[in-house]
Amino acid sequence: LFGQFAVGGEKQHRGRHGHRLFRAHMGQFHAAPEMARGHADKGHAVAVLGVHVGLHLEDEAGDVLFLGRDLARFCRLRLRFGAIGADPVHQLAHAEGIDRGAEPDGRHRPFEEAVAGTRERLIRSVELRLRSDVPVAFNLSGGVDSNALSAIAKRELGHDVHGYTIMNSDVRYEEADMIRLAVRELGIDHRGVVLSTDDFFTMLREQTRYHFAPVLTMSSYAGWRLNETIARDGCRVTINGVGADELFSGYYDHHNAYLADMRLLDPMRHAEALLEWRDGAGRFVRNPFLQDPAYFIARPMSRDHIYLDAAGFSEMLCFPFEESFTEFLASESLLRNRMANELRDEAVPVLLHEEDLNSMYHSLENRAPFLDRQLFEWSTRIPVRHLVRGGLAKAVLREAVRGTAPDDIIRNPRKVGFNASIEMFVDRGSPGTRSLLFEDSPIFSVVDRERLLNLVDEEFLPNSRSKFLFNFLSAKMFLEECQP
Repeated sequence: LFGQFAVGGEKQHRGRHGHRLFRAHMGQFHAAPEMARGHADKGHAVAVLGVHVGLHLEDEAGDVLFLGRDLARFCRLRLRFGAIGADPVHQLAHAEGIDRGAEPDGRHRPFEEAVAGTRERLIRSVELRLRSDVPVAFNLSGGVDSNALSAIAKRELGHDVHGYTIMNSDVRYEEADMIRLAVRELGIDHRGVVLSTDDFFTMLREQTRYHFAPVLTMSSYAGWRLNETIARDGCRVTINGVGADELFSGYYDHHNAYLADMRLLDPMRHAEALLEWRDGAGRFVRNPFLQDPAYFIARPMSRDHIYLDAAGFSEMLCFPFEESFTEFLASESLLRNRMANELRDEAVPVLLHEEDLNSMYHSLENRAPFLDRQLFEWSTRIPVRHLVRGGLAKAVLREAVRGTAPDDIIRNPRKVGFNASIEMFVDRGSPGTRSLLFEDSPIFSVVDRERLLNLVDEEFLPNSRSKFLFNFLSAKMFLEECQP
Protein backbone atom coordinates (compact mmCIF):
# COMPACT_ATOMS: atom_id res chain seq x y z
CA LEU A 1 0.00 0.00 0.00
CA PHE A 2 1.17 3.49 -0.77
CA GLY A 3 -0.14 6.77 0.51
CA GLN A 4 -2.17 7.34 3.66
CA PHE A 5 -4.00 4.56 5.43
CA ALA A 6 -6.49 5.05 8.23
CA VAL A 7 -9.00 2.96 10.14
CA GLY A 8 -12.00 4.48 11.82
CA GLY A 9 -15.64 5.26 11.63
CA GLU A 10 -18.83 3.64 12.72
CA LYS A 11 -20.39 3.91 9.32
CA GLN A 12 -19.55 5.08 5.86
CA HIS A 13 -19.76 8.85 5.73
CA ARG A 14 -19.07 11.45 3.10
CA GLY A 15 -16.81 14.35 4.01
CA ARG A 16 -17.38 17.91 2.99
CA HIS A 17 -15.56 17.41 -0.32
CA GLY A 18 -17.86 14.52 -1.19
CA HIS A 19 -15.18 11.84 -0.73
CA ARG A 20 -16.05 8.60 1.00
CA LEU A 21 -13.96 8.02 4.08
CA PHE A 22 -13.04 4.56 2.85
CA ARG A 23 -12.47 3.48 -0.72
CA ALA A 24 -11.17 0.33 -2.31
CA HIS A 25 -9.51 0.56 -5.70
CA MET A 26 -7.41 -2.08 -7.44
CA GLY A 27 -6.94 -3.89 -4.15
CA GLN A 28 -5.58 -0.82 -2.35
CA PHE A 29 -7.25 1.22 0.37
CA HIS A 30 -7.06 4.98 0.32
CA ALA A 31 -8.12 7.38 3.07
CA ALA A 32 -9.81 10.59 2.07
CA PRO A 33 -8.20 13.75 3.47
CA GLU A 34 -11.05 14.19 5.96
CA MET A 35 -9.51 11.35 7.98
CA ALA A 36 -6.60 13.65 8.76
CA ARG A 37 -8.93 16.15 10.39
CA GLY A 38 -11.42 14.20 12.45
CA HIS A 39 -13.14 17.35 13.67
CA ALA A 40 -14.69 17.76 10.22
CA ASP A 41 -16.82 14.66 10.84
CA LYS A 42 -16.91 14.73 14.63
CA GLY A 43 -19.09 12.09 16.16
CA HIS A 44 -18.78 9.55 13.39
CA ALA A 45 -15.31 8.19 14.14
CA VAL A 46 -14.96 5.86 17.12
CA ALA A 47 -11.30 5.03 16.55
CA VAL A 48 -8.70 6.39 14.21
CA LEU A 49 -5.22 5.02 13.71
CA GLY A 50 -3.38 7.23 11.24
CA VAL A 51 -0.38 5.60 9.61
CA HIS A 52 1.65 7.10 6.80
CA VAL A 53 2.51 4.12 4.70
CA GLY A 54 5.80 4.20 2.87
CA LEU A 55 6.63 0.54 2.45
CA HIS A 56 4.54 -2.41 1.35
CA LEU A 57 5.66 -5.57 3.13
CA GLU A 58 4.34 -9.10 2.89
CA ASP A 59 5.36 -12.02 5.07
CA GLU A 60 5.67 -15.71 4.26
CA ALA A 61 2.04 -16.41 5.16
CA GLY A 62 0.82 -13.86 2.66
CA ASP A 63 -0.31 -11.37 5.29
CA VAL A 64 0.17 -7.79 4.26
CA LEU A 65 2.45 -5.82 6.56
CA PHE A 66 3.02 -2.10 6.70
CA LEU A 67 5.94 -0.19 8.06
CA GLY A 68 4.35 3.00 9.24
CA ARG A 69 4.52 5.51 12.01
CA ASP A 70 1.97 5.34 14.82
CA LEU A 71 2.44 8.70 16.52
CA ALA A 72 5.62 8.14 18.53
CA ARG A 73 6.84 4.81 17.31
CA PHE A 74 7.04 2.52 14.32
CA CYS A 75 4.66 -0.38 14.40
CA ARG A 76 3.87 -3.34 12.21
CA LEU A 77 0.29 -3.75 11.08
CA ARG A 78 -1.09 -7.11 10.09
CA LEU A 79 -4.06 -6.81 7.78
CA ARG A 80 -6.46 -9.70 7.34
CA PHE A 81 -9.96 -9.79 5.95
CA GLY A 82 -12.22 -8.23 8.54
CA ALA A 83 -9.58 -7.48 11.17
CA ILE A 84 -6.63 -5.26 11.77
CA GLY A 85 -4.23 -5.20 14.68
CA ALA A 86 -1.03 -3.41 15.56
CA ASP A 87 1.86 -4.74 17.57
CA PRO A 88 5.00 -2.78 18.40
CA VAL A 89 8.18 -3.97 16.78
CA HIS A 90 11.74 -2.73 16.84
CA GLN A 91 12.45 0.83 15.89
CA LEU A 92 13.62 1.17 12.32
CA ALA A 93 17.08 1.46 13.83
CA HIS A 94 16.88 -2.24 14.55
CA ALA A 95 14.79 -3.32 11.59
CA GLU A 96 16.03 -6.29 9.66
CA GLY A 97 19.13 -5.54 7.67
CA ILE A 98 19.22 -1.78 8.24
CA ASP A 99 22.89 -1.77 9.21
CA ARG A 100 24.26 -4.85 7.51
CA GLY A 101 25.91 -2.83 4.80
CA ALA A 102 27.90 -0.84 7.35
CA GLU A 103 29.66 -3.65 9.18
CA PRO A 104 33.41 -2.85 9.18
CA ASP A 105 34.48 -6.50 9.29
CA GLY A 106 35.37 -6.92 5.63
CA ARG A 107 32.59 -9.37 4.81
CA HIS A 108 30.93 -7.30 2.14
CA ARG A 109 28.79 -8.10 -0.86
CA PRO A 110 30.71 -7.45 -4.11
CA PHE A 111 29.72 -4.35 -6.06
CA GLU A 112 28.67 -6.42 -9.08
CA GLU A 113 26.33 -8.52 -6.96
CA ALA A 114 24.80 -5.40 -5.42
CA VAL A 115 24.19 -4.02 -8.90
CA ALA A 116 22.67 -7.21 -10.28
CA GLY A 117 20.31 -7.60 -7.31
CA THR A 118 19.22 -3.99 -7.56
CA ARG A 119 18.51 -4.24 -11.27
CA GLU A 120 16.47 -7.42 -10.89
CA ARG A 121 14.33 -6.03 -8.08
CA LEU A 122 13.85 -2.60 -9.63
CA ILE A 123 12.65 -4.04 -12.93
CA ARG A 124 10.20 -6.26 -11.05
CA SER A 125 8.97 -3.31 -8.97
CA VAL A 126 8.36 -1.16 -12.06
CA GLU A 127 6.55 -4.07 -13.71
CA LEU A 128 4.20 -4.36 -10.74
CA ARG A 129 3.52 -0.61 -10.62
CA LEU A 130 2.62 -0.55 -14.31
CA ARG A 131 -0.36 -2.83 -13.77
CA SER A 132 -3.25 -0.60 -14.74
CA ASP A 133 -6.26 -0.48 -17.02
CA VAL A 134 -6.03 3.32 -17.23
CA PRO A 135 -3.30 5.54 -18.74
CA VAL A 136 -0.09 5.91 -16.72
CA ALA A 137 2.09 9.04 -16.55
CA PHE A 138 5.73 9.34 -15.47
CA ASN A 139 7.12 12.33 -13.58
CA LEU A 140 10.26 13.04 -15.60
CA SER A 141 13.25 15.15 -14.60
CA GLY A 142 16.81 15.20 -15.89
CA GLY A 143 18.01 12.99 -13.04
CA VAL A 144 18.80 9.33 -12.78
CA ASP A 145 15.79 8.34 -10.61
CA SER A 146 12.96 9.22 -12.98
CA ASN A 147 15.00 8.23 -16.03
CA ALA A 148 15.75 4.82 -14.53
CA LEU A 149 12.01 4.18 -14.11
CA SER A 150 11.07 5.56 -17.53
CA ALA A 151 13.87 3.67 -19.28
CA ILE A 152 12.99 0.37 -17.63
CA ALA A 153 9.33 0.82 -18.53
CA LYS A 154 10.17 1.66 -22.14
CA ARG A 155 13.15 -0.54 -22.96
CA GLU A 156 12.78 -3.51 -20.64
CA LEU A 157 9.00 -3.79 -20.36
CA GLY A 158 7.87 -2.32 -23.71
CA HIS A 159 5.57 0.22 -22.06
CA ASP A 160 4.37 3.31 -23.90
CA VAL A 161 5.83 5.99 -21.62
CA HIS A 162 4.20 9.40 -21.23
CA GLY A 163 6.54 11.78 -19.39
CA TYR A 164 5.61 15.07 -17.71
CA THR A 165 7.98 17.79 -16.52
CA ILE A 166 7.72 21.20 -14.88
CA MET A 167 10.00 23.28 -17.08
CA ASN A 168 12.26 25.45 -14.94
CA SER A 169 13.69 28.80 -16.02
CA ASP A 170 15.98 29.16 -12.97
CA VAL A 171 19.53 28.19 -13.95
CA ARG A 172 20.01 26.57 -10.53
CA TYR A 173 17.35 23.97 -11.30
CA GLU A 174 17.04 23.99 -15.08
CA GLU A 175 17.54 20.56 -16.71
CA ALA A 176 16.17 21.12 -20.22
CA ASP A 177 19.22 19.61 -21.97
CA MET A 178 19.06 16.38 -19.96
CA ILE A 179 15.29 16.10 -20.42
CA ARG A 180 15.53 16.60 -24.19
CA LEU A 181 18.28 13.99 -24.30
CA ALA A 182 16.14 11.48 -22.38
CA VAL A 183 13.10 12.09 -24.56
CA ARG A 184 15.16 11.69 -27.72
CA GLU A 185 17.12 8.60 -26.68
CA LEU A 186 14.21 6.78 -25.07
CA GLY A 187 11.71 7.79 -27.74
CA ILE A 188 9.02 8.66 -25.23
CA ASP A 189 6.03 10.96 -25.44
CA HIS A 190 6.73 14.07 -23.37
CA ARG A 191 4.95 17.18 -22.25
CA GLY A 192 6.73 20.08 -20.59
CA VAL A 193 4.57 22.25 -18.35
CA VAL A 194 5.43 25.95 -18.04
CA LEU A 195 3.93 27.66 -15.01
CA SER A 196 2.80 31.28 -14.94
CA THR A 197 2.95 33.83 -12.14
CA ASP A 198 -0.54 35.05 -13.09
CA ASP A 199 -2.57 32.45 -11.22
CA PHE A 200 -0.10 31.46 -8.47
CA PHE A 201 -1.90 33.06 -5.54
CA THR A 202 -5.28 31.67 -6.62
CA MET A 203 -3.97 28.14 -7.10
CA LEU A 204 -1.85 28.10 -3.91
CA ARG A 205 -4.90 29.24 -1.96
CA GLU A 206 -6.96 26.43 -3.45
CA GLN A 207 -4.25 23.87 -2.68
CA THR A 208 -4.01 25.15 0.89
CA ARG A 209 -7.76 24.82 1.38
CA TYR A 210 -7.68 21.24 0.15
CA HIS A 211 -4.64 20.27 2.21
CA PHE A 212 -6.25 22.00 5.19
CA ALA A 213 -2.68 22.88 6.14
CA PRO A 214 0.18 25.01 4.81
CA VAL A 215 1.65 23.59 1.60
CA LEU A 216 5.01 22.35 2.81
CA THR A 217 7.32 22.92 -0.16
CA MET A 218 7.52 24.70 -3.49
CA SER A 219 7.99 21.27 -5.04
CA SER A 220 4.57 20.30 -3.70
CA TYR A 221 2.97 23.26 -5.41
CA ALA A 222 4.79 22.45 -8.66
CA GLY A 223 3.63 18.83 -8.33
CA TRP A 224 0.06 20.00 -7.80
CA ARG A 225 0.17 21.92 -11.07
CA LEU A 226 1.88 19.04 -12.87
CA ASN A 227 -0.87 16.67 -11.70
CA GLU A 228 -3.42 19.15 -13.03
CA THR A 229 -2.02 18.72 -16.54
CA ILE A 230 -1.64 14.95 -16.17
CA ALA A 231 -5.27 14.57 -15.13
CA ARG A 232 -6.46 16.86 -17.91
CA ASP A 233 -4.67 14.61 -20.42
CA GLY A 234 -6.66 11.62 -19.18
CA CYS A 235 -4.01 9.77 -17.16
CA ARG A 236 -5.10 8.29 -13.84
CA VAL A 237 -1.86 6.80 -12.45
CA THR A 238 1.46 8.57 -11.90
CA ILE A 239 4.89 7.02 -11.37
CA ASN A 240 7.42 8.96 -9.31
CA GLY A 241 10.96 8.48 -8.02
CA VAL A 242 10.33 9.07 -4.30
CA GLY A 243 12.70 7.05 -2.11
CA ALA A 244 15.68 6.60 -4.44
CA ASP A 245 17.91 9.03 -2.52
CA GLU A 246 17.02 7.40 0.78
CA LEU A 247 17.70 3.86 -0.47
CA PHE A 248 20.77 4.41 -2.62
CA SER A 249 22.14 7.84 -1.50
CA GLY A 250 21.86 10.98 -3.58
CA TYR A 251 21.71 14.22 -1.62
CA TYR A 252 24.81 16.39 -1.54
CA ASP A 253 25.30 15.87 2.21
CA HIS A 254 25.48 12.13 1.54
CA HIS A 255 28.85 12.72 -0.10
CA ASN A 256 30.13 14.41 3.06
CA ALA A 257 28.79 11.58 5.19
CA TYR A 258 30.39 9.03 2.88
CA LEU A 259 33.76 10.75 3.20
CA ALA A 260 33.43 10.66 6.99
CA ASP A 261 32.58 6.94 6.89
CA MET A 262 35.50 6.11 4.65
CA ARG A 263 37.87 8.14 6.83
CA LEU A 264 37.09 5.62 9.59
CA LEU A 265 36.61 2.43 7.58
CA ASP A 266 39.16 2.77 4.78
CA PRO A 267 41.57 5.76 4.76
CA MET A 268 42.87 4.84 1.29
CA ARG A 269 39.34 4.84 -0.11
CA HIS A 270 38.74 8.17 1.63
CA ALA A 271 41.70 9.78 -0.13
CA GLU A 272 40.47 8.45 -3.46
CA ALA A 273 36.86 9.51 -2.81
CA LEU A 274 37.96 13.00 -1.84
CA LEU A 275 39.61 13.54 -5.21
CA GLU A 276 36.53 12.12 -6.96
CA TRP A 277 34.24 14.46 -5.00
CA ARG A 278 36.28 17.50 -5.99
CA ASP A 279 36.06 16.55 -9.66
CA GLY A 280 32.42 15.45 -9.41
CA ALA A 281 29.55 16.51 -7.17
CA GLY A 282 31.68 18.95 -5.18
CA ARG A 283 31.69 21.34 -8.14
CA PHE A 284 27.92 21.89 -7.84
CA VAL A 285 27.45 22.27 -4.09
CA ARG A 286 26.06 25.67 -3.01
CA ASN A 287 25.47 25.00 0.69
CA PRO A 288 28.46 26.61 2.45
CA PHE A 289 28.68 23.89 5.09
CA LEU A 290 28.70 21.10 2.52
CA GLN A 291 31.36 22.81 0.43
CA ASP A 292 33.79 21.61 3.10
CA PRO A 293 34.49 17.91 2.41
CA ALA A 294 35.64 17.50 6.03
CA TYR A 295 32.41 18.96 7.43
CA PHE A 296 31.24 15.69 9.03
CA ILE A 297 34.77 14.56 9.83
CA ALA A 298 35.33 17.59 12.05
CA ARG A 299 31.73 17.81 13.32
CA PRO A 300 29.94 14.48 12.84
CA MET A 301 26.92 15.59 14.87
CA SER A 302 26.47 18.93 13.13
CA ARG A 303 23.27 19.47 11.16
CA ASP A 304 23.72 23.18 10.53
CA HIS A 305 23.47 22.54 6.80
CA ILE A 306 19.85 21.47 7.25
CA TYR A 307 18.85 24.58 9.22
CA LEU A 308 20.74 26.93 6.90
CA ASP A 309 20.21 30.60 7.87
CA ALA A 310 17.83 29.58 10.68
CA ALA A 311 19.14 32.30 13.01
CA GLY A 312 18.48 34.97 10.39
CA PHE A 313 14.95 33.71 9.77
CA SER A 314 14.27 33.68 13.50
CA GLU A 315 15.04 37.40 13.56
CA MET A 316 12.27 37.95 11.01
CA LEU A 317 9.68 36.68 13.47
CA CYS A 318 7.85 38.74 16.06
CA PHE A 319 9.12 36.52 18.85
CA PRO A 320 12.30 34.46 19.32
CA PHE A 321 12.21 30.93 17.93
CA GLU A 322 14.76 28.16 17.94
CA GLU A 323 14.30 24.51 17.05
CA SER A 324 16.87 21.89 17.89
CA PHE A 325 17.54 19.11 15.42
CA THR A 326 16.96 15.53 16.50
CA GLU A 327 17.40 12.19 14.80
CA PHE A 328 17.30 8.56 15.87
CA LEU A 329 20.33 6.28 15.84
CA ALA A 330 19.98 3.69 13.11
CA SER A 331 23.56 2.84 12.24
CA GLU A 332 27.18 3.38 13.18
CA SER A 333 27.61 4.56 9.60
CA LEU A 334 26.90 8.29 9.39
CA LEU A 335 25.66 7.91 5.81
CA ARG A 336 23.35 5.01 6.62
CA ASN A 337 22.08 6.88 9.66
CA ARG A 338 21.18 9.95 7.62
CA MET A 339 19.47 7.85 4.94
CA ALA A 340 17.40 5.98 7.53
CA ASN A 341 16.27 9.20 9.21
CA GLU A 342 15.32 10.68 5.85
CA LEU A 343 13.38 7.54 4.99
CA ARG A 344 11.48 7.35 8.26
CA ASP A 345 11.03 10.96 9.35
CA GLU A 346 12.56 13.77 7.36
CA ALA A 347 11.98 13.33 3.64
CA VAL A 348 9.89 10.39 2.43
CA PRO A 349 6.90 10.88 4.79
CA VAL A 350 6.73 14.56 3.84
CA LEU A 351 6.93 13.80 0.13
CA LEU A 352 4.30 11.07 0.34
CA HIS A 353 1.97 13.21 2.42
CA GLU A 354 2.06 16.06 -0.07
CA GLU A 355 1.91 13.81 -3.13
CA ASP A 356 -1.02 11.83 -1.76
CA LEU A 357 -3.08 14.97 -1.24
CA ASN A 358 -2.09 16.45 -4.59
CA SER A 359 -2.98 13.23 -6.37
CA MET A 360 -6.32 12.74 -4.62
CA TYR A 361 -7.42 16.25 -5.53
CA HIS A 362 -6.91 15.43 -9.21
CA SER A 363 -8.30 11.86 -8.94
CA LEU A 364 -4.90 10.33 -9.57
CA GLU A 365 -3.16 7.38 -7.95
CA ASN A 366 0.55 7.88 -7.33
CA ARG A 367 2.96 4.95 -7.22
CA ALA A 368 6.59 4.91 -6.05
CA PRO A 369 8.54 1.90 -7.39
CA PHE A 370 11.57 2.64 -5.22
CA LEU A 371 9.45 2.10 -2.09
CA ASP A 372 9.15 -1.61 -2.77
CA ARG A 373 9.67 -4.11 0.03
CA GLN A 374 12.13 -6.37 -1.77
CA LEU A 375 14.08 -3.43 -3.19
CA PHE A 376 14.20 -1.75 0.21
CA GLU A 377 15.46 -4.87 1.97
CA TRP A 378 18.10 -5.40 -0.69
CA SER A 379 19.26 -1.77 -0.47
CA THR A 380 19.90 -2.08 3.27
CA ARG A 381 22.34 -4.92 2.57
CA ILE A 382 24.51 -2.95 0.17
CA PRO A 383 27.87 -2.13 1.80
CA VAL A 384 28.37 1.57 2.45
CA ARG A 385 31.57 1.66 0.41
CA HIS A 386 29.57 0.83 -2.74
CA LEU A 387 27.06 3.69 -2.43
CA VAL A 388 29.38 6.37 -3.87
CA ARG A 389 31.85 5.80 -6.72
CA GLY A 390 33.67 8.07 -9.12
CA GLY A 391 32.28 11.17 -7.40
CA LEU A 392 28.72 9.93 -8.03
CA ALA A 393 26.13 9.07 -5.41
CA LYS A 394 23.65 6.29 -6.27
CA ALA A 395 26.59 4.39 -7.75
CA VAL A 396 24.79 1.04 -7.49
CA LEU A 397 21.57 2.36 -8.99
CA ARG A 398 23.40 4.10 -11.83
CA GLU A 399 25.26 0.93 -12.73
CA ALA A 400 22.05 -1.11 -12.44
CA VAL A 401 20.44 0.89 -15.28
CA ARG A 402 23.55 1.30 -17.41
CA GLY A 403 22.67 0.31 -20.97
CA THR A 404 19.01 1.07 -20.25
CA ALA A 405 18.93 4.72 -19.16
CA PRO A 406 20.85 7.34 -21.20
CA ASP A 407 24.59 7.27 -20.43
CA ASP A 408 24.92 11.04 -20.17
CA ILE A 409 22.33 11.08 -17.40
CA ILE A 410 23.98 8.16 -15.60
CA ARG A 411 27.31 10.01 -15.63
CA ASN A 412 25.91 13.40 -14.58
CA PRO A 413 27.02 14.35 -11.00
CA ARG A 414 24.70 17.36 -10.74
CA LYS A 415 21.83 16.91 -8.29
CA VAL A 416 18.71 18.95 -9.02
CA GLY A 417 15.68 16.83 -8.19
CA PHE A 418 12.15 18.18 -8.32
CA ASN A 419 13.02 21.71 -7.22
CA ALA A 420 11.79 25.19 -8.01
CA SER A 421 12.47 28.81 -7.20
CA ILE A 422 9.97 31.35 -5.89
CA GLU A 423 10.79 33.46 -8.96
CA MET A 424 8.92 30.89 -11.09
CA PHE A 425 5.70 31.67 -9.24
CA VAL A 426 5.92 35.22 -7.88
CA ASP A 427 6.73 38.48 -9.64
CA ARG A 428 8.16 40.34 -6.64
CA GLY A 429 8.21 43.64 -8.50
CA SER A 430 4.52 43.61 -9.40
CA PRO A 431 2.32 46.11 -7.49
CA GLY A 432 -0.40 43.48 -7.31
CA THR A 433 2.00 40.99 -5.76
CA ARG A 434 3.20 43.45 -3.17
CA SER A 435 -0.38 44.30 -2.27
CA LEU A 436 -1.18 40.63 -1.69
CA LEU A 437 2.04 40.08 0.26
CA PHE A 438 1.60 42.95 2.69
CA GLU A 439 -2.16 43.25 3.10
CA ASP A 440 -3.48 42.85 6.65
CA SER A 441 -3.31 39.22 7.69
CA PRO A 442 -3.08 37.10 10.86
CA ILE A 443 0.41 36.07 9.68
CA PHE A 444 1.77 39.43 10.78
CA SER A 445 1.26 38.46 14.39
CA VAL A 446 4.04 35.95 13.68
CA VAL A 447 6.22 37.54 10.98
CA ASP A 448 7.60 41.08 11.20
CA ARG A 449 6.18 43.03 8.26
CA GLU A 450 9.11 45.44 7.87
CA ARG A 451 11.72 42.70 7.90
CA LEU A 452 9.75 40.75 5.33
CA LEU A 453 9.64 43.85 3.15
CA ASN A 454 13.44 44.00 3.24
CA LEU A 455 13.64 40.36 2.11
CA VAL A 456 11.20 40.88 -0.75
CA ASP A 457 13.23 43.87 -1.95
CA GLU A 458 16.48 41.88 -2.16
CA GLU A 459 17.76 41.70 -5.73
CA PHE A 460 18.59 37.98 -5.56
CA LEU A 461 17.14 35.38 -3.24
CA PRO A 462 19.35 32.37 -2.50
CA ASN A 463 17.68 29.01 -2.09
CA SER A 464 17.02 29.22 1.65
CA ARG A 465 15.46 32.71 1.45
CA SER A 466 13.39 31.72 -1.56
CA LYS A 467 11.99 28.83 0.47
CA PHE A 468 11.31 31.13 3.42
CA LEU A 469 9.23 33.46 1.24
CA PHE A 470 7.20 30.54 -0.09
CA ASN A 471 6.67 29.21 3.43
CA PHE A 472 5.49 32.67 4.50
CA LEU A 473 2.94 32.75 1.68
CA SER A 474 1.76 29.22 2.41
CA ALA A 475 1.34 29.91 6.13
CA LYS A 476 -0.36 33.23 5.36
CA MET A 477 -2.97 31.58 3.19
CA PHE A 478 -3.53 28.79 5.69
CA LEU A 479 -4.23 31.28 8.49
CA GLU A 480 -6.56 33.26 6.24
CA GLU A 481 -8.46 30.29 4.79
CA CYS A 482 -8.55 27.66 7.51
CA GLN A 483 -8.85 29.44 10.83
CA PRO A 484 -12.17 28.95 12.68
